[in-house]
Amino acid sequence: MAKEIKPVAKEIKPAPKETKEAKSVTRASKPNFFQRSVEGLRRYVNETVGELRKVSWPTRREAWYLTIVVLIVTGVMAAILGSLDWVFSKFFQWILTLPL
Repeated sequence: MAKEIKPVAKEIKPAPKETKEAKSVTRASKPNFFQRSVEGLRRYVNETVGELRKVSWPTRREAWYLTIVVLIVTGVMAAILGSLDWVFSKFFQWILTLPL
């Protein structure tokens, strides 16, 4: 014979109300807006510098070659897009000059 297991009801107690004195103490210990802003900015700069130290920077030669690759790819894409633009403009000019 198995025993029936009944769930135990938990007591829920209301949170104690804060008095005016307790509120004023917590407000006094919290830094003002400008102090928090300066501290946040200081932390941001320190973390950014730490992350930049972890970066694997390319050598001068690698940077030069990558710059050349970017310029070549940009020139080729500009030529392709420019020629497509010219072809489509001629095509639409031809369509618009057709007699209806």
